[in-house]
Amino acid sequence: MDPFSIAAIGSGLGSLFGGLFGGGDEDEHNRQEIERYNARMRAIERNRTEALNAARESQARTQGYLSEIPGIISPHYKPFEEAGFRSIPTLEQQYGALINNPEMLLNQIGGGHRASPGYKFKTEEAIKAANQAAAAGGMLGSPSHQQSLAKTVTGLADQDYYNYLQNALGLFGAGLGGFGNLNQIGYNAASSLGEDLGNVQMNKANLAHAGGLTEAMINRNANEDYSYATENEDMRNRRMNERSDLRNRGMLGNLGNMLGHLGGYYMSRPSSGSGYENNGSYWTSQPYNFQQGYMNNNSGYGVSGNSLDQLQNSFRW
Repeated sequence: MDPFSIAAIGSGLGSLFGGLFGGGDEDEHNRQEIERYNARMRAIERNRTEALNAARESQARTQGYLSEIPGIISPHYKPFEEAGFRSIPTLEQQYGALINNPEMLLNQIGGGHRASPGYKFKTEEAIKAANQAAAAGGMLGSPSHQQSLAKTVTGLADQDYYNYLQNALGLFGAGLGGFGNLNQIGYNAASSLGEDLGNVQMNKANLAHAGGLTEAMINRNANEDYSYATENEDMRNRRMNERSDLRNRGMLGNLGNMLGHLGGYYMSRPSSGSGYENNGSYWTSQPYNFQQGYMNNNSGYGVSGNSLDQLQNSFRW
């Protein structure tokens, strides 16, 4: 075998084994890239979990504060609520009596009438004045005198009863008004408490809704990070596959070159029965490179340069 073929075959073997065993640095680089990718994915998941836990903890703490509010404010409203509740039966009864049977109500009120201290004094004074007037006119004890006295006393009695009734009705009205005020106070207390409790529930609902939006945003950001990292990893894998494919093609090309040189060598050797074989000479695949003069370009023992190139090209990708 000529030195050029030996050198070509050695180069092909070197390139082949270099391609087979020389990818260690690239494999280590790929391993480090995979480790970095996995570490990033773990970091994304860790950040997502920590953010969700922090949001949920904050929401739970705030929900706890809101849940304490009813127990704090309710005792302050309770006495007014209860007073308002107690006033309802009395108001219903008295307003019902005023509407359904006012006369009976007046009789009940008037039945407690007693002559006032001023009525007795006024009556005595009126009788004394009437007697004096009748005596001066010579009418004392007459029917006219008696009729005048009765009219004066009756008028005083009616006035006294009327005054009593007015005063009693005024007090009755004040009592109804007081019960009405208690009822209004109780109503206001219940309304305020209900409004406050409603606001608490609304705030809890808004907080829950905001918490849901926060968790959705955290998950969305994490998914975007996942997608970005995965896209980068996919791009890296494609580049790695392309480099590996190119390396494999190069190894196959080198193998083809090596086989081409081997084939060229064996095909260029003369046959053993030709009679031209000389053990002292060596042959090459190039017909013009002989050192002995036993072959020429027209002999049947050599391979032309073009034929050798075609053979080598048949092994290339």
